Amino acid sequence: NQHICDLMHCQKKIHLELLSEDESWTLFKKHAHIDEIFSKSLDGVPQKICRECKGLPIAIKAVGSSLKGKSDAEWKVAFHRLTHSETIDDHMDGVGDALSCLKLSYDYLSYKEKLIFLMCSMFPEDYKISIEDLIRYAVGLGLGGEFPLDSARDEIEATTNRLLQSCLLMHTGESKECVKMHDTVRDTALWIAKRSENHKIVVNVDKQVSELVMDDNIRDCFALSSWYDKQDQKFHQLHAPNLEILLVHSRRRKSFDLSRATFQGVKGLKVFSLIYNGYGDPSLSLPSSTHSLTNLRTLRLNGWKLDNILFITNLTRLEILDLRHCIINELPKEIGKLNRLKLLDMSYCRFLEENYNAAIGKLSKLEELYAFKCMPKEYIYQCAMDIITLPRLQRFVIHTDLSRDFAKTSRHLEVMNFNISNMKASTKNLLQIAETVHLINLHGGCKTIMPDMIGVMGGVSCFKSLCLEGCSEIEYIFNTASDSKLGCLVPELVELVLLRLENLEELCRGPPVHVLSFFERLEKLEIQQCLKLHNIFPWDCNLRNLKVLKIANNVFGEALFSISVAHSLQQLEVLEVAQCDELKFIIATGSEHGSNSNNEIFQTPIKSSHFVMSRLKKLHISKCKKLESLLPICCVEGLAPLEEIQIKKAPQLKLVFGECDHQNHSCQQYPNQNLHPYLKRLKLTDLDNLIGICPGNNCEKWPSSTVLIVENCPKLSASWIATLAGSEDR
Repeated sequence: NQHICDLMHCQKKIHLELLSEDESWTLFKKHAHIDEIFSKSLDGVPQKICRECKGLPIAIKAVGSSLKGKSDAEWKVAFHRLTHSETIDDHMDGVGDALSCLKLSYDYLSYKEKLIFLMCSMFPEDYKISIEDLIRYAVGLGLGGEFPLDSARDEIEATTNRLLQSCLLMHTGESKECVKMHDTVRDTALWIAKRSENHKIVVNVDKQVSELVMDDNIRDCFALSSWYDKQDQKFHQLHAPNLEILLVHSRRRKSFDLSRATFQGVKGLKVFSLIYNGYGDPSLSLPSSTHSLTNLRTLRLNGWKLDNILFITNLTRLEILDLRHCIINELPKEIGKLNRLKLLDMSYCRFLEENYNAAIGKLSKLEELYAFKCMPKEYIYQCAMDIITLPRLQRFVIHTDLSRDFAKTSRHLEVMNFNISNMKASTKNLLQIAETVHLINLHGGCKTIMPDMIGVMGGVSCFKSLCLEGCSEIEYIFNTASDSKLGCLVPELVELVLLRLENLEELCRGPPVHVLSFFERLEKLEIQQCLKLHNIFPWDCNLRNLKVLKIANNVFGEALFSISVAHSLQQLEVLEVAQCDELKFIIATGSEHGSNSNNEIFQTPIKSSHFVMSRLKKLHISKCKKLESLLPICCVEGLAPLEEIQIKKAPQLKLVFGECDHQNHSCQQYPNQNLHPYLKRLKLTDLDNLIGICPGNNCEKWPSSTVLIVENCPKLSASWIATLAGSEDR
């Protein structure tokens, strides 16, 4: 903006030219999904509409996207609207042209899309707007209807996606959890809201709310958001009968005293959000008139010390209660009066009363519960035991220590330092309805997850991911040996993480049919420091769905896989092995059969090993003292997708790809071939005996883009490195 540059006394101004007519037309066709033939069939109307966008990319994208898939008549109507629209003359430097075009895009939105679009303008410029926050506010306005919260969430997310596709919103970087508005789009939204009869919006950044009240600026507004933080916010008499959304943000460390305010003049309020974003724990005092807000559907109080929240029990239309980062004495027993409450978020809350009063179990309509890193832990454990009684619960996240990003799912349970001998049947039932479970330091005689932790009745069909950490008594994850009927209850796990299980002997014990079916479903397997686990994979198991395998600090046989197992790894993309002292080979060769020779499983003939792990992209090996080679040379042909190889501290490693004892394969088959066309990085570190990549150094041709790092490999000749680094393709 030229005017802004002048105000800032910029010494150098770089003018970004508007798009040329040809550039504009190319961009417009892309977003409208049309071609020259379509434009000519409408006497050039699409091209005329494009010209009205005046070369402004944001306007071209928005208008083109809004007209995608429209009928011939709608194109003509759009052109008429654009050429006869109200002149926007209160903006400089041609911005009015863009606003006129964006207003046209707005006109094509549905009612829900328009309302969510306007809601996004309530936030400051360049603000990262959480989609989850938008959903909670939209539900408060009734945009979710009377449907369950899951359906309402899907509907509002779909609406937000349509705004993204229309270029009226955009994602913030790589994250899909937040959106933001382009400044010009936000200006358009505020301009539209200012002239709206029913959806006037006031965004305050420079005044006390009390000043706005005295100026009557908010009397007719639909939404008020205040971001003023230069002084303590002051509220007195609020009189805005049309106000449905009130968002107040504070960064002042002092307590926020609203005890003298009155909400009698805003009884139509549906969404009330009062957020503290600074350091410390300021107290929040709300007026007695708060319980007169009987139309309130979404209440968000974040970051405050709340001495008494009994008032919420009078807000009988409340559907969403968000208390994140608050200090609370306890949830009131009378919370059961909130017979419409669908969502309760207590994430990062600290409860002063350690003894739980069974309040959550009284919320008969609750559909979603979030208790994320709450304190004290004992309070949350008792809450967890209570939720099994909630008939409508669809989502819950309950855990006390997010030490790892284990899984982002709708039903997550974490239990730490739990004594299984005190476990009630309700705990087993809770495990049965969870999708992801993280159990830390279990004790009290727990030797298996099933049948010890999971009850026989009810099944475990939802159970998809399991993480066990520091559970020293666990010997088997699942044990069906004692009762074959238990086999049908083994969860269909897709993710299994096992950390520091010092007595673990087997993953799954029982009849072969149960064991093999358990391995077939896995997509991610991570095992660290399970020193009694000598046999990981049965000789003939099928790992056809496994994508990620990470093994560290374990003791097992000379090879990780038999060739038979390796052939099943057609989906594997990541393989990381570290600190496995007995490991000599990744894949067994010749008569060896991998790390497991389970006699109960019939062995089948070893197949040709041409194409094993044919989707592998990342291969990391470190601190394996006896490792002699990663894979036999006959496997290299199938490893074309490899992007990264890192090997370090393997003192016995002589060749990355070793000899193959198949009669039909020889290292001479691959002279000067580029067998890894996608390799981006090859790093070799602290390899005392490494002499080359392949037997006879016959396949050492690499893409020119490969980054080669060699550190402390004394037997790797300088001529070899020079030849590799100076090859024709590099």
